[in-house]
Amino acid sequence: MPIQREIDAALYELQHGRTEVARDRLRRLIRQANLLPEQRARAWVTLSDSFFTSVEKRACLMMALDLDPHNVEASRRLGRTTMPPPPGMAPPKPTAPLSGTPRAAKTNLNGYFPVLGISGGPHGDGSGFFVSGSGLVVTTRHVVGSCTTVSVVLAPQRQLQGTVVWSSPALDLALIDTPHTVSNLLDVNSGAQILPDQFITIHGYGQTPLQGRCVAAADGERWFGTDISSLWDAGGGPITNRDNAVVGIATRNEPRAGGGLFGAVLVQLKPYVDRVETRLADGLPRRYCPSCGNSAWVELNAQYCRFCGAAFDETWMR
Repeated sequence: MPIQREIDAALYELQHGRTEVARDRLRRLIRQANLLPEQRARAWVTLSDSFFTSVEKRACLMMALDLDPHNVEASRRLGRTTMPPPPGMAPPKPTAPLSGTPRAAKTNLNGYFPVLGISGGPHGDGSGFFVSGSGLVVTTRHVVGSCTTVSVVLAPQRQLQGTVVWSSPALDLALIDTPHTVSNLLDVNSGAQILPDQFITIHGYGQTPLQGRCVAAADGERWFGTDISSLWDAGGGPITNRDNAVVGIATRNEPRAGGGLFGAVLVQLKPYVDRVETRLADGLPRRYCPSCGNSAWVELNAQYCRFCGAAFDETWMR
């Protein structure tokens, strides 16, 4: 059956009060492997109509926007989900409410920790740094690999467990959630222009800073080269300019042309930090996929990642 006809049939079921029938029809449609992203997004938008709580509706609409960022209907509906229901129309109790383990309350981490150690990854110890007051740590995908948890080292004999909540093999970036909030952050200048021959310093946890200069950008706005030839760890530490503002992240991801190390530009990171913080705050159960690095709300019986198709392990449930 054509996609639109299937969606229309689900809408017909909804209009006649057969919510579960419509929901099952749409779920089967979403699972079809031959759908284009924009077609699957339309099904998610329609599925949002089968739920009664704003949390569940928002989850469906955010899934639609992940698949099709230009979906106007999903954007419009997402903006309305925080509005109260019309008078006299109290939402009924959903028949199959979502369940999940609430996140524990975070405690404030006193002190200043400009560079952190990251251990437990596939390439040995790496570095990272806090990038938000909510306790998110940024490092590289090369450092965390396909790990779902790593150890975040604050100081000698002081470490905590961090949960990888997003990563990108293409950008070589990763975000790690920690059980703390922080008050002191590095000066991250995400809009700084990276110029050839600019003075830079690469910082690593427990190591002497390495000083050098930028060379020509390697890949437009995503990477810049340096004349520094080696690191002491697996990378992930901040790269600062003469004003001590962070302008990049050191990476050892291979291979790339040129003889020096590269830095990942920070301008591409902020949208992912904002998205991860929003999702961590809504309390919905999610799965993080170590294969592709994406994390999304899914039904509790999902067996595979909707982004890359990798099979899920129950221990990946968040």
